[in-house]
Amino acid sequence: SEIEGTPVELAPEAARREQFDAIVARFERAAERTAILAVVEDVHWADVASLELLAFLAPKLERMRVLFLASHRPLDRTFETKSSGGLARLVRAARLGGIELQPLDEASLRAFIDDAARGYVLPDVTRRAVERTCEGNPLFAEELLKNAIERSSAPATKNGVGLPSTLLATLLERWHHLSVTDRRVLAQASVVGRTFDVELLARTLDLEIDACLASLARARDLQLVEPVSISTFRFRHALTREAVYSSFLEAQARPLHRTIAATLEQMPEGARSLENLAYHWWAAGDGERAARYNELAGDAAGTLHAHEDAIAFYERALQASDLGNVERGRLAEKIADRCYALGLTQRTHESYGAAAMHFQNAGDGEQEARCRTREALAAYTLRLPNPTRPLESMLEGLDLEAFLARSRVYLGVAWLQASFWHPSEAARWLALVDPRTLQQADLALRYHNVAAWVAMTFGDLKTFRSEFAAWLESAEKSGRNALALAHVNGSWCLTVFGLHEEAIAHVEQGLAIARSERNRLLEEATLGHAAVCFLMSGDLGRARDALAGVPPTSGSFTTLSHATASGTLCGLHFDDDALIARWFDEASAAASSTVDPSCGEGFAEILVRRGRTAEAEDVLHRAMPQGERVRGVSGTLLAVARFGAPSDLAPARAFLVAGADATIELLEAPALELFDAYVARREHRRSEAVEKARAAAEGFRRVRAPLYEA
Repeated sequence: SEIEGTPVELAPEAARREQFDAIVARFERAAERTAILAVVEDVHWADVASLELLAFLAPKLERMRVLFLASHRPLDRTFETKSSGGLARLVRAARLGGIELQPLDEASLRAFIDDAARGYVLPDVTRRAVERTCEGNPLFAEELLKNAIERSSAPATKNGVGLPSTLLATLLERWHHLSVTDRRVLAQASVVGRTFDVELLARTLDLEIDACLASLARARDLQLVEPVSISTFRFRHALTREAVYSSFLEAQARPLHRTIAATLEQMPEGARSLENLAYHWWAAGDGERAARYNELAGDAAGTLHAHEDAIAFYERALQASDLGNVERGRLAEKIADRCYALGLTQRTHESYGAAAMHFQNAGDGEQEARCRTREALAAYTLRLPNPTRPLESMLEGLDLEAFLARSRVYLGVAWLQASFWHPSEAARWLALVDPRTLQQADLALRYHNVAAWVAMTFGDLKTFRSEFAAWLESAEKSGRNALALAHVNGSWCLTVFGLHEEAIAHVEQGLAIARSERNRLLEEATLGHAAVCFLMSGDLGRARDALAGVPPTSGSFTTLSHATASGTLCGLHFDDDALIARWFDEASAAASSTVDPSCGEGFAEILVRRGRTAEAEDVLHRAMPQGERVRGVSGTLLAVARFGAPSDLAPARAFLVAGADATIELLEAPALELFDAYVARREHRRSEAVEKARAAAEGFRRVRAPLYEA
């Protein structure tokens, strides 16, 4: 080594103690001039002599201005034996401290991957696979990313990412310390899975349990596996298991998987794992059993909101070659449902379309209509042209006597037109629905849902109350989740009418159901709605409390829209930089190609406060709603009057004019007065602006909108 640019000359024939003394003396002389940081990388690779030097040097550092920093992986018992106790002496040295690096947390890992992959285009599925597979280890993440980029994301393993040779060599380094018997046990364990039961392992190897435990103890000492319970072990890292498993050829692994799957099937039902049965029958190449168990495992994962796992199970099930169109349609629809829950709109659209085609090929018009409806809603979200065309085309091929299928199509189009804020068109399609179909709970639920929504959009409170009661009754027959959604979505409509106490009561009922069902996604959606209800009633504190239960990474687009709109406005009202950072900066919603109409008000004001007026104009232009008449976006339309481009003033005002046309006075009526007041102020017509603002304040008081009145 060199210090101060002068080599330390050590006589080869000198005794080791003389060599060590010479090195220590050189450190002492150098430290008299300046403080020294000495770094020793990868101590786990060190030979015995190097460890003995570190142990000899450690106690002498106390009188020197020297800091030694040594890095190493977790050390195993074999290493300590090899080092002849040198490591133990080093650890016992005075003033030695240790820092155990934990895996990166979710946010840090995402930032690390974003930085490492900057400049490259990676599919979302590959990026998420890297996040899951590396388990927070930055070295593994970096190597997996390099491999994915080099291969342009063609997945080669069951984790969805390729295992590069550099990583394979690192992971198998300790494997070579095992005996042939121990390797056989660990290899069979890798076939069983990341986590494995010792009894199952012994049965499939035809070995005594004690023999398996002895081999696993040696693998534990090498930190390849770790005990989970008395009878269960797991590989310390998923990639370690993947590396060991990669030693098998597919032809060698298949019969092993078949043996394991057959053994699992013979176990008592309570001891069997659907996930393991699904995996092993799939890996064994048994299409019929793989399809059955993977679909069941996907359903089970879906109930736990493990959407990505569910999608993987359903995709495995689809690999069976002898599935019919109905089975393929059902699986594709389930994949679409999970993609929707994850907010993967493009894939949602494609999967519902694929499901609809399978049902069409099977001649099942009702199922096709349901999937076409969902496909059209995704197409609308993606801003694709003519999103309802596939549904309307279905009618051309449906027999006039097929009233059930035709009514399902009518309801699908009506629901979409209502969602697109075309209430007149929605009402026209609703009128075509055959009354006989309303005997079915799901169709009655959809009918009264759409009818209530149309009545709200037209501002018809009497009809809304009647249809909302029928909506709740139908929902109660359809299950607790459907009932919770009816309470929550109905509460939003009640907020439009200014009936805040009723709205909050329904929110609380929906929230109670979501929590009793342990449905996290539904709970988040309910809290997002609750924030809107509290905000409109003027209760900013409760709105902020509700927002605390909604993560900015929620999988529901609608939930995020409500929470982002409320979060930015609460941040502005409270001058709360943390709220603004959470719901504006971190979400980066303003940078997306489209902005939800409900979010324009908060986004624009934040940008204007930051002096970015041109960006505020652009955001408001992108947030301009579409449709015949809209509700719940008066704040954004008013922001157009304050900060928007002149070309957007007329269409924004037109929406308020349409909204003010209702059987009772609603928010849009005074908002129209305030809109004109803002425009008058922009045009320096001060007295007119003051007069209209006063009239607007009185109107907001009547419709119980205290924040707008203020």
